Amino acid sequence: MSEKNRDARVDLLKFICAFLVLFLHTANLGKPYGNMLEEWIAQALYYVVWSINPVEFFFVASAYFLFKKLNNLSNDEYTRKIKLYIQRLIVLYLFWSLFYLGPILTPFFEVTN
Repeated sequence: MSEKNRDARVDLLKFICAFLVLFLHTANLGKPYGNMLEEWIAQALYYVVWSINPVEFFFVASAYFLFKKLNNLSNDEYTRKIKLYIQRLIVLYLFWSLFYLGPILTPFFEVTN
């Protein structure tokens, strides 16, 4: 997609959803709340963010732009672009999965009596 066809509203939604995804990944790391009101506000905010579904927005937006780009291609070119897209997703998934290996493998390396 060329720069002149960018929609600023989509970019703004992606920016907001990126912060919401960060919130979902960090909101339940601990309980730093001092009283019940703060706890209630944090829980309400957590459920509001889940109702927006920012991760699903990224999936839908990505699929929309992918198929918009592939709209008028031949079968060979279509297949090649889909394969490249899937390969790129696999590489990204494997890269970000590296950050979760520590907590997953820790129990296997701990020695218990």
